[in-house]
Amino acid sequence: MCMEQTISLAPRWSHGSMIAFRFVFAYFILYIFPFPLNILTELSTVFQPLAELSNKMYEPVARYIMGADYELPAPNGSGDTVLNYIRFFVFLSFSVVVTIIWSVVERKRDNYDKLLQVLFIILRYYLAFWMIGYGFAKVFRMQFPSLTTDRLFQTYGESSPMGLLWTFMGYSTVYNIFTGLGEVIGGAFLLFKRTRLIGALIVIAIMSNVVMLNLSYDVPVKLFSTHLLFMAIFLTVPDITRLSNLFFFNRAVAAETNVPLPFYSIKTKRYYYIMKGSAIALIFAANALFFYIGSQHRKEFDENQKRHGLMTGEFEVETFILNGQVMPPGQLDTRRWKKILLKERTIDIQYMDGGSGPWHCNRAGSKMILHSLDLWSTGIFSIDANGEFLTLEGNLNQDSLKINFRKVGENPFLLVNRGFHWINDYPYNR
Repeated sequence: MCMEQTISLAPRWSHGSMIAFRFVFAYFILYIFPFPLNILTELSTVFQPLAELSNKMYEPVARYIMGADYELPAPNGSGDTVLNYIRFFVFLSFSVVVTIIWSVVERKRDNYDKLLQVLFIILRYYLAFWMIGYGFAKVFRMQFPSLTTDRLFQTYGESSPMGLLWTFMGYSTVYNIFTGLGEVIGGAFLLFKRTRLIGALIVIAIMSNVVMLNLSYDVPVKLFSTHLLFMAIFLTVPDITRLSNLFFFNRAVAAETNVPLPFYSIKTKRYYYIMKGSAIALIFAANALFFYIGSQHRKEFDENQKRHGLMTGEFEVETFILNGQVMPPGQLDTRRWKKILLKERTIDIQYMDGGSGPWHCNRAGSKMILHSLDLWSTGIFSIDANGEFLTLEGNLNQDSLKINFRKVGENPFLLVNRGFHWINDYPYNR
């Protein structure tokens, strides 16, 4: 079996290339540490104390920048926190120092051909891990779930830029699968040196769009997505001349030539392929584990949505009983409810005189607790849902209420009812 092709490089690098490589090597290794050890649940816990120590070290810097009262937020999914930016500048500074020392110690070195191969292997597998993971998260609708009633009742003006993007992505299952498969294919190609270049080009195309979406819609993964894009670009740097000849100059493109890895030889070939196969298996196994965990959370979410399906939406008041007395509809009656818009955590109450207002809503089982936005008014109700009918019974401040509702339509939204049409005689832009 012949060895896979690797990158063709000049025997002697330029002085600038040597310095640039030292900096890039130091920064990327520092940035992705402790990958791949941290993708194993058992081993990732070993590095947790190190991460906590790192946060403690950066906390004084964060308070110096943000103010004495600043507290580092708990992990919440954001990758653009003050801590992330501090770590970014620390890594940059440390890499500069490493580059200077390294350049002095090895100033007579001709090239880093073999070390470049090692860095490429690490970056390829790191990129593949994240691209395959994010890709499957889209394919199986875990990153952008389908639209909920709560989201559908929210207006465009009330949504955040990130929320608007999540709504756009959550609408279409087909587009989620399309974008997810692109990420999976790009990541899978990165796992093999022979397809490294096409994989890197696919990832560049995908991540360029992702980075622009994150920047344009204020998604707090800007730093991380930009790093993934730069890693993919770096993987193509040795092929810039070959790509230019192919796409711009219509010249013949030379094939890649072999540069042996420092740990590769005829004697170690078997162990090399065993290690490579193990690494690929580890990446897919880790993603399979994350997918299983994510699918379980998704299943719980779907069951919760199904369980509370009748508990969200628009409901009209049929009977309104205040302190034991039935109150018929009245144009000027400010105490009688006309309808409610029940969401996941809020309830909008519309009164007979046209006034309306949102309330905080906490639900647990058959109980519902309401709080006005100023927290001056509180209501505690029992819930009885039966088909399209809903009954709330309890107390609002000092008043007892019993209200019977009927749900207004199951899904009145054009966004989910319009569907797909091959033929459109006129643009249906609403």
